[in-house]
Amino acid sequence: MNIKKQILPIPQHFKYLPGEDIILGQPGRSMYQLEIDSLPDDPLAISSVKLLDDHMKGILGIDDSCATHGNGSIKIRLKIENAPKGIKNPEQAYTIKVIDNSINITGFGTAGLYYGALTLKQCLRLE
Repeated sequence: MNIKKQILPIPQHFKYLPGEDIILGQPGRSMYQLEIDSLPDDPLAISSVKLLDDHMKGILGIDDSCATHGNGSIKIRLKIENAPKGIKNPEQAYTIKVIDNSINITGFGTAGLYYGALTLKQCLRLE
């Protein structure tokens, strides 16, 4: 499947590496938890977390009362770091790295964090 065609706006750089899919939950049960790494009290940063949380709860059909919500073994980490040198529009740039049982979304500004969360949302699918 070509996930790049599902992402809007289309990323300037995209590198898809082979590997196993990560299962974040089953209908009625989450197997992930969101980890927030010192995000600023900024509307875009708050929206990034809410966007992913609301989407995940929606596709899995769970709510905050679900005993397993938010304490699964798969980590979805959101953080903001300084952009590497040479990045165009660093405020809007981000990386998403899937390593072992974790998904790391790093924004190089709050807009980048939001775009990273939006991209991950567009890549998730229910099967």
